[in-house]
Amino acid sequence: MRESYIENYFRKECVKQGMKSLKMLPTFEFGIPDRMALFKGVSGFAEIKAPGKEPRTVQLHYMRGLKKAGFFVGVVDSKESALKWIEDFKTHVKELTGC
Repeated sequence: MRESYIENYFRKECVKQGMKSLKMLPTFEFGIPDRMALFKGVSGFAEIKAPGKEPRTVQLHYMRGLKKAGFFVGVVDSKESALKWIEDFKTHVKELTGC
């Protein structure tokens, strides 16, 4: 399965759940995650990978920085992990906002 297929699936599933899913372009920042999801005023970041592929060192560094800053961050490399990321993000949003 190609990374582009997983990214498109992730985007569509986010929309189904009432989220915005924005493509992040690494114009000025190398390692930035591929997607940012927005839901109820909260943002989360997803690094999209083909099955079995690992994030590069610079991507891991960027994700650690986002987590340290309090953002929800994760890797999506399959349809199943896309759905899990979305559910975990919704839980995170509920914990932060109470709704």
